Amino acid sequence: MKKSRLVRVVDKFYVLVKATIRFWTVLFRYGLVYGWLPAGYYTFAYLMHSGEQGESIKYLIRSHPFRLRQHYLASFTLTFLMVISAVLLKLTSKMVPVQLLILVIAMFASLIVATYLTILAYQLNVNSETTHPYFEALAFGIKHGWVSLSILACLIAVVLVAYLNLILGLIVAPSLFFLVTGKMIDQSIKRNLVRMTD
Repeated sequence: MKKSRLVRVVDKFYVLVKATIRFWTVLFRYGLVYGWLPAGYYTFAYLMHSGEQGESIKYLIRSHPFRLRQHYLASFTLTFLMVISAVLLKLTSKMVPVQLLILVIAMFASLIVATYLTILAYQLNVNSETTHPYFEALAFGIKHGWVSLSILACLIAVVLVAYLNLILGLIVAPSLFFLVTGKMIDQSIKRNLVRMTD
């Protein structure tokens, strides 16, 4: 029996909310500071495999183990840059030009690192057996510059949504971000394969 458009929209919204719950669960499970990369990895895993029978977080972690070494430093770098940006933003009224420059650099660096970690989390889901994941994610980000810029734009949109409506930002924005960026990366890979076969 074919589902109505309303039912399909409600189903998709339900999947997005559940994916966001997984994102926050994993993020806090890894102690927030070190959880960005694992949270991205498991959110991508859930969105890619949400049709499978086991949708609990325990099933997800068992069926898609996160085995990347030295991932703590990558997540900590993002947290560190975000904290510097947040502290400097609070001091904007008393800022001297040097502090303003540091704020702009820290915010831009946060977006670059978050973009890189997004690509890395996606690639770890697609190819968990890769021997050089950090290098391969960096090479992908450089080679597919438009995808990287699009992910960056999506990150800015997520920040704006969270700023304008914190509840919506917390409930839907993370999963919607991973859904959209996953599709963008996937399309870029497919286009590349088509060019290689032509």
